[in-house]
Amino acid sequence: RKFNTEDPYRDDLCAPASSSITLRCIAANAVKTGQKTAIADAGHAFYHAPETELCSVDPPKEWLEKFRDEDGNLPDLVWQLRKQLPGRRKAAQAWMDFIGGQLLKRGCDRMPELPYLYRHLEKCLDFEVHMDDFHMTGPDEGMMRFLRDLGEEVDLKIEGPFGPGDEYEHLKRRHIVFPDGIRILPGKQHIPNTQKLLG
Repeated sequence: RKFNTEDPYRDDLCAPASSSITLRCIAANAVKTGQKTAIADAGHAFYHAPETELCSVDPPKEWLEKFRDEDGNLPDLVWQLRKQLPGRRKAAQAWMDFIGGQLLKRGCDRMPELPYLYRHLEKCLDFEVHMDDFHMTGPDEGMMRFLRDLGEEVDLKIEGPFGPGDEYEHLKRRHIVFPDGIRILPGKQHIPNTQKLLG
């Protein structure tokens, strides 16, 4: 809120984020089509997105120590960022633009109204991207091959495919897969954490 009042006309700071409703859409589609699901997590997501502005940071002191002169003075140097740094105001949108570009390049379509939902018609894949978390449904091998291919460009931790009898957690929600549906429950820590808060 503070940033908005200081610079109200910037339009590059908002990144699309999914909701609990769209999370259920992926599960519902998996049940409807009889396909399995998979999840993935992008490690160090923001570091994948290029820095498009001239932005510099102070290097770590231990790095500067290597260049201390004979009089004991540290050099007056800065590092120019080439990738987005977590904490930068526009880093989240830059990451979403980057991952969106990677998905569009692989033949996916993005839903204009909900730009975190993607579909690959030819490969029968549907998925949502919630920042660095992916939730996906599609044919087993095609889905996993797609994620492995994406993992060549992005540091991905991939889990799945999940079918009847499996259980997984995505966005702090448990997904228990049955032959006729997927039950979505609060994460395992939700009730203990709530009890702890309430005393």
